[in-house]
Amino acid sequence: MDESIDINKPLTTKILSNPNHKFVQTLIYIYSMESFVFKETNKASRDKDLSKIKFYGPYASALGYVIHAANAKKKNKLEESFIVFRGMKLNQQEIEDQFSSKIPINLLGFTSTTLDR
Repeated sequence: MDESIDINKPLTTKILSNPNHKFVQTLIYIYSMESFVFKETNKASRDKDLSKIKFYGPYASALGYVIHAANAKKKNKLEESFIVFRGMKLNQQEIEDQFSSKIPINLLGFTSTTLDR
């Protein structure tokens, strides 16, 4: 199967639903690099900065669909909550003051996390 993309044709849900497609893998790779794209996309999402939609909207939309499609394909869906970790530049006291493990946190934008503390 040819994985090339004709830039004159729109992306399809078939492409974005295929985790083995080179384009999908590139989207995920760009995000996982924690480059300016990662930082600016998340900042624009958090701040609801509409001026950034022109630059990051298509990327965020495609990445969001890739994540949605991957979750829809999962066979073992989680039915209970679980704890994930994300590095933060806070000391222990700041973490205790700002966060509680008993209160769920709704994160805006895309957030990379790990199950490994």
